[in-house]
Amino acid sequence: MKVKEYIDRTLRRIVLGAIIALPLGVVLYLTVVPIMVVVLSDTDGPRARLLYETDHQALLEACRELSRRAAAGDLKPGEYYVRPDRSPQVLTFPEIILDLEPSAVLVGDYGEITIAMTGGLDHFGVSAYPKGDSSPRAVVGGKRLLEGLWYYDDGYEERPDDWDKHLEKLRPRANQP
Repeated sequence: MKVKEYIDRTLRRIVLGAIIALPLGVVLYLTVVPIMVVVLSDTDGPRARLLYETDHQALLEACRELSRRAAAGDLKPGEYYVRPDRSPQVLTFPEIILDLEPSAVLVGDYGEITIAMTGGLDHFGVSAYPKGDSSPRAVVGGKRLLEGLWYYDDGYEERPDDWDKHLEKLRPRANQP
């Protein structure tokens, strides 16, 4: 009789442990895995490419071309995904934008164009404004690259005192003054 009781008690503990462990495992998986993806992903490479290897004047002109197309009604305001699955209209976007491999390009109602390099927990990219629009409405935590072209980055909110220094460290040594 004692062996049967021992087996019953052990089985109950195993079932109770599984009932507790399964939801806890799911919660840990859903919280830890996304954090690790962000921590382990290399977003400094795309940041360096955008800030130091891209012709900002050409990028601004490409964005303004999209803005003109939107004003003419050829492109509707909205979000156009570039990766992982391209929106069909993206194929007609200027090559300099596609070469950056952003997550998405957002066409705003007022002609502003935002090139979102990443989404999720680590946002950065550029916002371009039509010629003559010198008052950016949506750039928080960023810096001006050119008149009408602003870089934005969540790093400015997370590390406001030293984010510019971090970005400067990404500058390729050959291009440093």
